[in-house]
Amino acid sequence: GDITRTFVDAIYSWLEADFEIFINIEDNKKIPVLNSRKIKNIVNQYEMQQKKIRDFIYQSIDQELKKIGIDNQFGIL
Repeated sequence: GDITRTFVDAIYSWLEADFEIFINIEDNKKIPVLNSRKIKNIVNQYEMQQKKIRDFIYQSIDQELKKIGIDNQFGIL
């Protein structure tokens, strides 16, 4: 399925939880993808429900995954 949509759905299913999405690579190096707490510190709960914020979160995750060669269908580019 769409791994990016899965992350976004998880974030919106549990708004009270904070999600830190990262890719763990060799030598335990972490590549940050998204930190929902940082977004929540900028926008309020009402704004979080707006489509433009949800789209921003989706695009941010998708862009970061593509940088490391993973498309939104969890295939290797």
